[in-house]
Amino acid sequence: MTLLLWMLPEKIILNNNEWNCLYSGSKHGFSMNRFSSQVFKYPGPTIMLIRAEILPPKRRSFNNNNNNNNSNSGNIIILGAYVSNQWHSTNSSKNCFGSEECFLFELYPTYEISPASKKNSNYVYYNSSVGIGFGGLATSGLTSSKIVGMEENSFVLQLDNTLQFGKYRVDPYRNLAPTYSLSVTREFIDIDFEVLEIEVVGTGGRNSKEKQEKEQRWEESEAAKRRRSLRRSSSSRVDKEILKLAGIIDVESRSRFERTKSSII
Repeated sequence: MTLLLWMLPEKIILNNNEWNCLYSGSKHGFSMNRFSSQVFKYPGPTIMLIRAEILPPKRRSFNNNNNNNNSNSGNIIILGAYVSNQWHSTNSSKNCFGSEECFLFELYPTYEISPASKKNSNYVYYNSSVGIGFGGLATSGLTSSKIVGMEENSFVLQLDNTLQFGKYRVDPYRNLAPTYSLSVTREFIDIDFEVLEIEVVGTGGRNSKEKQEKEQRWEESEAAKRRRSLRRSSSSRVDKEILKLAGIIDVESRSRFERTKSSII
């Protein structure tokens, strides 16, 4: 916790706001739907923490003698992101949200902060069918609009849409300008990992949490109204069909009567 405090913007520390755990994968479930229901509508800044296990290296199509980042497969890595803006969906392949206050960090085994480079605005990407990404695009490059997989997109830190697997990659040789500053401890990073836990903590204080809860209550109320309306509509249709089958409502006779009445008029 002390390391996190050192990283945060001064205004967060000085405000001394109450922090709230908005989402925990082990508590709420590892899914994009559960994530959005717990984190969306929170109007304050948040911190995402990822505790994961490093997976064995995948076979690569290039040779980089300086890269041995995945040699510690089975070891624990702790990564995270500070997100300054309210979370929301970015369904376009090239739309992101966030601000220059956003940054990425690694707490373990290496301690390192990657602040925004201010070279582009690809801070945070959220798409329920793709996953969550930081510092890049869901496509293979600026000229493409086709969403691609983890090996081809340009995210620095990403989670798949199950929130169970991810990738941490820093590649100074990519054609895209980096959204976050490159690592000062390693020239190249390419780590695949399996998620053990994800937590999102709200740092906006009690007011931000109360606003989120108010929005959630309103949405639940509106959803309940829609369900009741659908049930009434469905029940009315079923009742009518039952009466028709029982011969109490003769649809054909009524239709002939309406046509005869219309022709007389």
